[in-house]
Formats: sequence, structure tokens, C-alpha cells
Amino acid sequence: MAAVALNVTQTAVSKQIKTLEERLGVALFERRHRHVMLTEAGQRYRRVAEQVLETLEAGKASASLSTASTTVHVDVDYDFLNLVLSPRVAALHAAFSGVSFHFNSMVNLSRSPRPDTDLSITYGRPSMRDQNLRKLCSFEVIVVGAPQLVSGVLEPIKTLPLLHDLNTSWWDEILADMKITRSEPAIILGQAVATTNAALAGQGLIVGDSLICADALAQGRLVQVSDFRAPGREDYWIARKSHRKSAPLLDEIGDWLIEQTELMLSVDW
Repeated sequence: MAAVALNVTQTAVSKQIKTLEERLGVALFERRHRHVMLTEAGQRYRRVAEQVLETLEAGKASASLSTASTTVHVDVDYDFLNLVLSPRVAALHAAFSGVSFHFNSMVNLSRSPRPDTDLSITYGRPSMRDQNLRKLCSFEVIVVGAPQLVSGVLEPIKTLPLLHDLNTSWWDEILADMKITRSEPAIILGQAVATTNAALAGQGLIVGDSLICADALAQGRLVQVSDFRAPGREDYWIARKSHRKSAPLLDEIGDWLIEQTELMLSVDW
């Protein structure tokens, strides 16, 4: 019966029993003509073994329940959430299948996490106390537009509409560097998501974040319009409160995010 239950041969079971008895220094079974019976020592060992198995099963169930009920609250930059994380939800779920993620988007450089926040992903270094801080990535600033908009245009920055996110500062710097004068009123859309979506729709050129635009560039939905490149004025950061009990899991999530951004920025477009 034991051999059938364990899916091994009777000989293998007999050898394992003999090895166990030799290690314990006692006989566990009394072997008779047609059957075997537990000795007194065997009865005592059986009770202990059953308790061990019950404890292991309880531990397994507890671990599974703990993993399934883990919730991670993430405050995240609005543009990063929409253009970096959202396309990778399936990969995030596969990497952390037992974790429930609650994302709270932060708009326009807000860097103050809520009390229940486990992780913060910010554009710009947060200034909170009592936190573990890691740089997620740096990026470059580039000029991009939709291929259908720029195709055949000899001097796109001189002639095509220019779109701005928060202010006109990057375009002012680029136009001054290229000695180009543009006199039309600025169109400021307020967020990188809005300017990127407008660029994808062929509405104009934008000064893009090479991370935020990475997927669209890799897919050919946006193209770089000029040779202009400059370091971003801020970096992306990951922060967690130092005393969080789930710190190992949060650090694993941080490692995963860093790996994903490195892959995005390494694509040659």
C-alpha cells in the first residue's frame, strides 16, 4: 500500500524503512509472515511524524494565504504610470502573481506619499524622512514627432506645430540653440501623457522624455526629429519607508522596475 501511495517499488520502501531504523537505532516494524506491525517505538514515531506533517501543511497554507493577501500601495508619477507601467501590467502580474497592487497617480511633481504608501515612484528626488531611496533611472530629452507628420518635411522644427507639457522652457532652449525664431502662441498641455498622445496623433512635435517615449520610439510610432539630446533636469526615484515589514518584497519590486527601465532605455531606435 505504501509503495502504491508513494508511486515507488516495494523494494525502495523497504530500503528507506531500513535506513530510517538504522539512523534511529530502534526497530519501527515487527515483521511477521504475511504482514508487518508497528512496534511500540514505531507507534511513538508515527505520532511525531503525523504532527510534523500537520505542521508542514499548516505552514504551507499560511504561506499561501500570506502571499495571496499581500497588498502593495504605490504612489506613482502620473506620466510614469500611464506610459511605462500600464503597458507592463501583465509582466508585473507574472513577476509578482501573489501581490495585489494599488496604484495612486501623482500629478505635476507631487512627491508627498500617503500614510499607507509602501512605495513611491517620483519624477524628481523626494524629500521625505525615514525612507530608503534608490534612483530608478536617468533619461535624455529629445525632439520627437509622428512619422506621418514629419515625413517629407525638410525643416520640421521651423515649420511644424510645437507642443509643450508644463511650460515652454525646453523649446525656448532648443530654438535658441538652433537660432530659430517662432512667434506663434504656445500650446501647453500640462502633462507628458497629453503631449505624447498629441504627438502620436500627429498634432505636432514635442520635447520628449526618452523613457516616457521609449515604447512609441521602439514601435516606430514616434521618431526622433533632430540630433538634439540633453540630460533630463530630474531623475526618476523609488522610495519606501525604512521600517516597512515587507521591505524584502518592496526591494524586489524596485529591482524589477529598475530592470524594466534599463531595458526600455537600451533599445536602439
